[in-house]
Amino acid sequence: MADYECGDQPGDGLYQCDGCGEVVDITDSSITLAPCSSCGCCSWLDRCSED
Repeated sequence: MADYECGDQPGDGLYQCDGCGEVVDITDSSITLAPCSSCGCCSWLDRCSED
């Protein structure tokens, strides 16, 4: 899985917070990752390749 940080533009897909596991669905490739709304973590994992 790829790792992303706040401010990265990872493209469309599902991304999971590395801190608490919250998943966000990005549907616009111009959107940048923000801190997690649940825990404030800035580390995200690409969930596109997982079920």
